[in-house]
Amino acid sequence: MTYHELLELAAKAAGIWDETDPSKGMLKPTGQYWNPLEDDGDAFRLQVALQLELEFGACFVNVGKSHGNDGQWHLARESALDLRAATRRAIVRAAAEIGKTM
Repeated sequence: MTYHELLELAAKAAGIWDETDPSKGMLKPTGQYWNPLEDDGDAFRLQVALQLELEFGACFVNVGKSHGNDGQWHLARESALDLRAATRRAIVRAAAEIGKTM
């Protein structure tokens, strides 16, 4: 999946959809750019909006969303030395998986 497709699907899951500029991310209705792949705040707000759960290891992060008592998750796992970047990517990937089902 491309960078742009990830952002589109994540924006769909979060209810943010307007114009796009692939070099900057998604344009919110306020005119500000939304790019959770690059911005910690946008990634955090996406995580909260979708109620995504984080699990950290030594050099990885898992992101998912539980489905009631069955324990099912939309999982994204990222490994990297830059844990902040890996966390942003995993949040966006998990959100994109949710966006695919919408």
